[in-house]
This record gives sequence, C-alpha cells and structure tokens, in this order.
Amino acid sequence: MCPQLPVLARGSLAQLSLLQLLSSQLLSNVAHILSRVLAKLRLLRRLRCQLLPTLQAHLTGSGLLLCRRQAQLPLLSSRAQLTLARDGMGEKPLHFHHGKDVFAFSSMPRGLHSLPEVPRGARESRAALLLLQPLGNDSHSFFAGIDRVHTGHALDVTRNGLRKRRHWDLNRTSIRFGRPEEYVQAAREHLDRAVRCRLRGQGSVAAHLSGGLDSSGIAATAARLLSGSGRGVVAYTSVPRMGFETQEADRLSNRFFDEGTHAASVAALYANMEHVRMPNVPWRLPDYLDFAFSDCGEPLGGLSNSNWYFAINDEMRGRGLNLLLTGETGNYGLSYDGRTLLPELLRQGKFVQFLQAARALANASPVSFRTSLAWAIGPWIP
Repeated sequence: MCPQLPVLARGSLAQLSLLQLLSSQLLSNVAHILSRVLAKLRLLRRLRCQLLPTLQAHLTGSGLLLCRRQAQLPLLSSRAQLTLARDGMGEKPLHFHHGKDVFAFSSMPRGLHSLPEVPRGARESRAALLLLQPLGNDSHSFFAGIDRVHTGHALDVTRNGLRKRRHWDLNRTSIRFGRPEEYVQAAREHLDRAVRCRLRGQGSVAAHLSGGLDSSGIAATAARLLSGSGRGVVAYTSVPRMGFETQEADRLSNRFFDEGTHAASVAALYANMEHVRMPNVPWRLPDYLDFAFSDCGEPLGGLSNSNWYFAINDEMRGRGLNLLLTGETGNYGLSYDGRTLLPELLRQGKFVQFLQAARALANASPVSFRTSLAWAIGPWIP
C-alpha cells in the first residue's frame, strides 16, 4: 500500500464501526489495491462483499475512501482484534495515533497528518533523546500524538484497549564449533540465505561496495549466487573528488580515505560484477533534509554520507535498476566490535561485566582501555 495511506477507525474501541482510508496522493488503482489487501486480511475477509462496493462508490480525486456507519460493519467485535506488527530489524516503519474515540495507523507520520483528528506538532522530548542516545529505538515518533510500533513488536487493538508484545527476537543460543572453518561455513550459509531471498526478479541488481567487510560480503555473495543466470551486480563505491590527494591523509590518520582500490579488487573476482566509482560531488544538503523530513519523518544520521547516497541513487535510476543491496548496520553484525555494548553496561550498573568487556576490546584491537572508557561515557554526557 502507499506509504501515505492511513487507516482510521472512528468511535470508541468497544464500538468501532467505521473504516476510513485516505491518501494524500492521487491513486488511480486504489480499488484494485484494496481488493487485494482485503482478500488477504483475515480480520476483514467476511466484510469483503459489503465493504468493497462502498469504498469504490466513494472514490474521489483526492483518494478519499469512506465507509459510513450505516453500513453496519463491526470492525472490532467482542472477540476480534486488529494487530499491527513490525519487522525485527525496523526496516519498515509503522506509526499509529490513539486519541479520544479515534485509532489510526499508517506507515509514515505524513499519512496520519492528513487526518484532522491527528494533532500537528513536535515532540521535543524525543528530539532531546536523540541528542543523548543517537542509536536509540524509541517507540515515540518525533511528532506529538503519533507513536510507532517498536522494532520486533506487535500492537494488538481490541475493544479493551491496546496491548504491546514482542513477536520477534534474536536467537541467543550460543553456537560452538570445533574448527574455525566451521564458523566460516556457518556464516556463509546465513549470508547466502539472507541475500538469495532478495534477488527475486529479473535483470541486474545494484550494491554498495566499500573497502570493508559488510557491503563487500553482500555484493560478492550476490554475484556468486547470480553467476550463470545472465544477471549481474552493478557495484558502487564512493571515492574522493578528482584531484584529492589521500596519501598524506591516510598516513596521518592510520586509515584509508579512498576505498576504490580495495573495492575494485573484490569486483575483479567476479565476471558478472561491474564496478562503478562515484567521485564526491558538491554537497546536496537541501535534498537530504527534504528526504529526511518529508519521506522519513525524522532526522537521519550520517549527514556526511548524503552526497554519495543520493548520487548512487540517481545513477541507479538512470540505469533502470530498482534493487539496491547495502551493508547497513553491518557494524552490528559481521563487523561488530562491541563498542556500543559498553555504554549500555555502564548505564545498567553492570560494572564487572563492563570492565571485562572493556579489557577484552582493548586486547582484541588497537584500542586502548582509556579509549574504551571514553566510548562508554561519551553517549551520556550532554
């Protein structure tokens, strides 16, 4: 469904009998979308014959669809419930508004703001939390009166009220193998399964390809899985602007600023991988801010990455590529170094575990114990 298509239930939760769907965009195929959605929703299956003609009859140029009370549709009977569920990684947004005699939900806050019952205003406490805890996953949105279903959680809406529950969590079972090669094979099997299910369709796919482990592992896996199928991978690497000298900067910071060479060595291993270097371009801050607030409904991190992010998207669009594989959140998976665990252990008062983790991190990397302490304390300093 359209990200701007909210669903509104009006009346007390005990007597909900009106379903209203609105869109801030013009959708010429709303009736077709609804027929497919209603066919799959068990909650509304018995209403299909009554509801769809009514919705089609009220289709207007603004995309307004309204089923009025006289249709006598018991949206929530004494035993029925509406369940909203969000994926385990939080990739797909899901917001809702619960006010007096009104419950509405939409993927994005912008859709809910098309309803007169939903207030317009900022939630200042959520903005303050963002400054203290940038990686926090709070259930409150940045807008007053709008909340979001927490990552990996479900929200049950019944005549008795709202109930939140977790429906997904990481499998915390420890895995122990006898040989290092077995860990590599197990990781490959998981990565293959995760990438394979995203390669449905036809034609080539795009991928971010940095000089690190995460995106290179995903791009290489995609190329290997697509080998022999006639499909390929267009791998994009952000590189410094033309004429930028990186040797001195690399030496001073013990880092490498141009990841193009590392990425090219990965791409050269696969005949079906095309490597595209994307030089840095003038900063497109206005475009990034418009995307963050208009499309995402909240501030986004990584402001310095906005240039290559939008440049790659534009280049993909020019090629007609509609699937992009990325290594986002890879630092919490393949490349996880334990850094974000330290401030959480400190906040929870688990000082023994904190000292153990800090020492282990210092022993396993060129990071000093003093640096580990700075990482742990930094997020909690205003």
